[in-house]
Amino acid sequence: MLKTLNESVIPALKKDADNPELPETMKQGINNLIKYFSEIDTDNAQSLIQMGNDFTFLLRGIRKNYSPLPPYESLYSPEKTLYGETTQKVKHDYAEMGVEIDGIYSGEPPDHLGLELEFMRHLCGMEMEYLKLNDNDR
Repeated sequence: MLKTLNESVIPALKKDADNPELPETMKQGINNLIKYFSEIDTDNAQSLIQMGNDFTFLLRGIRKNYSPLPPYESLYSPEKTLYGETTQKVKHDYAEMGVEIDGIYSGEPPDHLGLELEFMRHLCGMEMEYLKLNDNDR
């Protein structure tokens, strides 16, 4: 993962950080990410453990009122519960487009922000293919 970050993601982020059209707050966030990942010493086990801890804190949550809510859409909806109506609707939307969550994501609720962004990437890719085929209806 760190190899991909260093070879692909960080250079792309650096380009974005130089984009004059981006708001300053977004540029600050991008620069914070670049700084964070550039300081990880892949030869130092403690550095990797800290990265794992940070991941858990931000993307899994530790306990209520201690860490941010994990990035599941349903936790930010009025129902504020995992596996409720929001989660089921997201799962239905995926299925409607022929997308199933399997493999390493099979136990993950489908309304996790990362999976939703991946779904959006998938939809954008489909749209691009249909545009190339001049199939504007699809």
